[in-house]
Amino acid sequence: MPVTLQELARRTGLSVSTVSRVLRGKENVSAEAAETVQSALRLLGLAGAHAGGAPMIAVVVPRVRYFDLDAWKPLRRELFLHLFEAGFVGVTVTAEERPAPGRFRDFDLLGALVLGEEGKTAGAALEAAGVPVLRIAVRPPAGPGSILLDFDAGIDTAVRHLSQLGHRRIGMAVALGPDAGPRAAAFRRSAARRLHIEATRAQAPVEQAGPGVPAGRQAADALLAAGCTAIVSCGPALTLGAMQSAQLAGLSMPDQLSLLAIGEVPEPEVLSPAVSQVTFDWTEVATQAIDALTALAGRDASGPLSGGAARRGPQPLLQVAPDLLLRSSAAPIRQR
Repeated sequence: MPVTLQELARRTGLSVSTVSRVLRGKENVSAEAAETVQSALRLLGLAGAHAGGAPMIAVVVPRVRYFDLDAWKPLRRELFLHLFEAGFVGVTVTAEERPAPGRFRDFDLLGALVLGEEGKTAGAALEAAGVPVLRIAVRPPAGPGSILLDFDAGIDTAVRHLSQLGHRRIGMAVALGPDAGPRAAAFRRSAARRLHIEATRAQAPVEQAGPGVPAGRQAADALLAAGCTAIVSCGPALTLGAMQSAQLAGLSMPDQLSLLAIGEVPEPEVLSPAVSQVTFDWTEVATQAIDALTALAGRDASGPLSGGAARRGPQPLLQVAPDLLLRSSAAPIRQR
């Protein structure tokens, strides 16, 4: 798991900016502070993690409530792995409501990767501090300097697959928040096209759920009550909640209920049944994100600054389509 600057500051009793200067090999730190940070790194099993001037990249992550599941965890893992392999120091910044731009100026960041919509404010603060920012967005318009994870295409893939299995009554569970409306609209467009229906609220039901597995179960309960034979779940807690709902209702999956997850599921292969997913190649997304960010910053992952061209030139806009991973949670429709 990545170690944040805040965690190192807490363990050492030093300020976040002092820890940052030590990790970047700056000269204006005391030998005592440097040794304190190195001791903390050794205790964490990170001996030799002194950056010695290695460029730092911030990864801005959404705040995860204690009762919810982190949908960005697989991408975070790949990002930090590839940052390390490329010779960068990755630091985690948790999205906050009003971070001050001055908070970031002392860190001498090469750039920042912002995951999801919750990090918009932190991303704006980083840009105000002069830090190149690349956003990894989940809904259009993503704007310049962004990678768009095309969830609309993922929803259409899920509806198409379930309709090909013979399901005519498909519902979707989506997390409450700014993404809920656009995803519901994308689902109903796909249902209208794939099922040849008007896709009204009654014909293509969508249930919104708060954070946590119990809320996901309640959403699935409502979809089952509406007569759905297949559920598309847009989040890990919603997926696990749907599985609980089916179990409590005495429904066998996939014989009596099919489930297809959009995005990540914790250990999908070991669940019973193993969950079919429409998900992204996180390794490829991480590689593209780091390459795009270093291009924005005017350098590549292995070389120095490209002659003062930093922060100029065309900003990349990439769109990534998801893949369908078939396991055993979706099957042709059966009577129940």
